[in-house]
Amino acid sequence: MRTFRPNQILHIEDDPSWHDELATILTQAPEVKSYFGSSLERIVSPITDEISNVASLTEIARIIDIAKERPSLIHVGTGQLARAYFENNIPEAAISDTTFPLNGAKTVQWLLTHGLADYPLIGLSAQIITAREISDLDPKIVVYFMTHTATYFAKPDLEPRTTARFVNQILYNVDWTRNHYSNK
Repeated sequence: MRTFRPNQILHIEDDPSWHDELATILTQAPEVKSYFGSSLERIVSPITDEISNVASLTEIARIIDIAKERPSLIHVGTGQLARAYFENNIPEAAISDTTFPLNGAKTVQWLLTHGLADYPLIGLSAQIITAREISDLDPKIVVYFMTHTATYFAKPDLEPRTTARFVNQILYNVDWTRNHYSNK
C-alpha cells in the first residue's frame, strides 16, 4: 500500500538548472503560497546515476524523512529514483522531465503497469515535440498524455502566460490527487 504524501511535489529532472527554475516559478506564485504556505522546502537528491534498487529505496526513505509533513519540492535526478518514490508513496504532484522519446517513457510505463495509470503526471520537456516525434512514441504513452490527468508542457513555452497555466495545472493536480488518493 502506498502512503499519500500531502505537501510533497516530486520533480524528476537531471538538469540542476531546471531545479532552480521550477523552484523560482513555484516560490514566486501567490497561488502556490496559498496552498503550501510561504516556505516550500527544497530537497535535492545528489544521486544522478543508476544505483541498486535497495539503494534507491534507501535514498527515497532518507528524503521522506527529511521532508516529513512539511511542504516540500523534492528533486530527483533519475527515473529510477522516481519509480522508487512511487513504489511506496504518492506525492500531491509530480513533474517529470519528458524529453522524448526516452526520458520519462520508463516512468510513464511504470505508472501504467503499477496501478497508477490515472496519476496526474506533468511532463515538462526541454523541446517542443513535433507530430512526427509523437507518432514514434509507444501508443500507451501518447494516450497517457492525452487523458485528463496527464499534461505536457514544453520548457521553451514557459513565458508568463504559460507559466500561469503551468502553476494552475500543478494546483489542479494537487486537488485531484488529494481527492483521489488521500483516503486510500
